Amino acid sequence: MSNKKLIDLFKSKGLLFPSNDEEIEEFENSENILNETPLDWDNPSDILKRGYLKLTNFNLENDAVSSDEIQNLSRAAREGKEISEKVSKKMLEDKNASKKK
Repeated sequence: MSNKKLIDLFKSKGLLFPSNDEEIEEFENSENILNETPLDWDNPSDILKRGYLKLTNFNLENDAVSSDEIQNLSRAAREGKEISEKVSKKMLEDKNASKKK
């Protein structure tokens, strides 16, 4: 694949910054982008008054192992206890995925 085709592919997927207005419009038209902007974007002092924002709700994939389960796994490993089937399955998947790399 030529460099030009590779660059075009990466740009079309949003993996490279667009270099001109035409590329920006092309990307915005090809992707389903949520174009909502905060109401205070026109007033920088209002943005500063908001202060630091904290992410309170972060949805992981449904089959992801939670941090509590990771803590339990660490405890089980230290104490020689049983590991849940879900965690064992996730560990096996991670192991197999790392072998493929």
